[in-house]
Amino acid sequence: MNFLIALGAPGLEKIRNLQPSDYSSSDFGVANLSPCLFNRQDIYVVTSREPDKLQSGENEVILWDGSIVDHDTAFSTIMPVPDAYDRIKRYIESIKERREPTGYSGVFGCAQITNDGRFYIACDQLSQYAIFHAHINGTRLFSNSLHLIEKTAKLLNINISRDFASNAYEAAFGAGGWMRTGLSQVEKIPSNHSVSYEQGKVKFIPNVSSAYALQPSQAKYQSRIQYAAKQLKNSALALSKAFPEQGLVIDLSGGKDTRVLLGAQLATGEKNFHVFLGAQPGNPDYEVASNLVSYYDLDSTYFPSNIAAKEHISPVDVARRAAYRYMGTSNLYQSDVGLNTLSGVAKVRGGSAEGRTKAFFLYPDGKRKRMILRYGRVIKHGWGEVSELHRAVSKFVPNYQKREKLLTAMIMSRGKRGHFLFRTEFLQSAYKSVLSNIEWLREHDVAAENLADAYYIFDRGWRHCGFPVQVMNGYRTTFEPLNNIALLEAQFSLKTEGRQKARVSFDLFENFKVESLVEIPFENSTWPEEFFNSASLNRRAVLSNMSPSKVSHQWITDPPGNAESIHVLGRSRYMREIKEYMLELAIGLPVSHECWDYLKREEILKSISNDVFLDARFASTGVRLLHGLIWMAHEESRYPFDN
Repeated sequence: MNFLIALGAPGLEKIRNLQPSDYSSSDFGVANLSPCLFNRQDIYVVTSREPDKLQSGENEVILWDGSIVDHDTAFSTIMPVPDAYDRIKRYIESIKERREPTGYSGVFGCAQITNDGRFYIACDQLSQYAIFHAHINGTRLFSNSLHLIEKTAKLLNINISRDFASNAYEAAFGAGGWMRTGLSQVEKIPSNHSVSYEQGKVKFIPNVSSAYALQPSQAKYQSRIQYAAKQLKNSALALSKAFPEQGLVIDLSGGKDTRVLLGAQLATGEKNFHVFLGAQPGNPDYEVASNLVSYYDLDSTYFPSNIAAKEHISPVDVARRAAYRYMGTSNLYQSDVGLNTLSGVAKVRGGSAEGRTKAFFLYPDGKRKRMILRYGRVIKHGWGEVSELHRAVSKFVPNYQKREKLLTAMIMSRGKRGHFLFRTEFLQSAYKSVLSNIEWLREHDVAAENLADAYYIFDRGWRHCGFPVQVMNGYRTTFEPLNNIALLEAQFSLKTEGRQKARVSFDLFENFKVESLVEIPFENSTWPEEFFNSASLNRRAVLSNMSPSKVSHQWITDPPGNAESIHVLGRSRYMREIKEYMLELAIGLPVSHECWDYLKREEILKSISNDVFLDARFASTGVRLLHGLIWMAHEESRYPFDN
């Protein structure tokens, strides 16, 4: 369900006059909808359909969206359970009463509105579900959809402009967008916060979770990793119970995160699921996942797409629909952008493992430190005001307690490529902005050892992991069991070195007690031998000789339509297909356009023309810029999902 809550005396009369007919399907992202508008005192609400129990006579309304595992029950907005309303209410009440909810995992957002004109808004405990906020000329808008905010503001004659900042940060650094969105006056509600409205006052309230303040403790780690493994097995059982026969599809690659999902499911003894091999045949991830499918005799499936059987989507349309669905948010994993919903299929993803099962920003080794030194010397000449950074990197040690060193490690881990495309003024301001974000984390009691991983979860995690799930929930139930507070607590009980070596994943597999789950080798990504006992090392050596197995797939839904290039979005071939369109967009934006406050216009035009973005090193930067250009040019294809 998409929802918007509006407050504000200046726009009160206009808000009262809004009608369901003022909104179209593209404002909600779905074709089959019944817009509902209602008010409670001076609170005005717009929803994509009538909320649960709206007409029941009770003194409150609950709005919610997402996919949730609550203890032994899995459910979503698309496939709710009979007591979903009460389960969401219990979650909200726990947050309101400053009690930490336990047993909940997933990416979800919810709001409670009372008949006497109060409300409370909360999202999942790790703030991966995005709820947006605008405060303009005395009017406040809260919503889980930027499109709803943009449309409602227009109806109220409030000017809201589109913004390139979030896209620029993501393209330049892979981080730093913080709470920024694709609309300049709209921000995501701060991470680890909820919102209350009572007696005419809006308050942003820090949530009760103490996970970010944890200090590493090996003694406490053992109990926490066991508890996290138990939680993941409970989630797997809940998913099996919700989908006892067909329709549960688990993403699987050659990496650790999706193998955690598989391990939890296998640990339950239930095998009523299908496996989707996300990579293409010939890709190392595909070969490793194929071995797992063959070894455990699993059913594998082709990806259940939401593309209609006769629908043809060109690469340009893929990009334009992606820019609409993701509301201008930079993301490389935008796929399945057809018109049909898939309410009968549940996908289980491992994307939220970033920052929970390993160190996202790499712990610098000797080679990386030398690279940082070289990078520091380069930027010293171009960034006149940031010699502080050069001083920091010249004395660099692997110590995240100093904000400058954390920033430098972050830049080296996920940024650096493509900086020649950006104006020096933007890079300078971005540097200072990231430092201020790090200070924000410190002020909110994030422990020094947890700064880097907390930064990822708060800053990029919601765009990279949470927001794609939030969007996908519009057409298919999508679970993220790894978005779990217990998993984060186990991770934050480790020192940085343990996180870098992905100790959490290894110990989860040990706790799952599934034969060979640890020893079956990964491609280009494994654990140090010090983790293994001699028997495991011997078994690992034997299993290393497994040859990639050919996997026989089946469809669990009807075969999809013809969608070109969806599975190579963001890669060289895709960028070649959209080259002329990207060049047309860039040329079409006036020289005075705000995009050129961030980007060097001539450098961008030259780079597109000279095929710079066809280089694998720059393709991901190119596709992020492409989606930003589409958003700023209002070129997104506003095709909502059908049922």
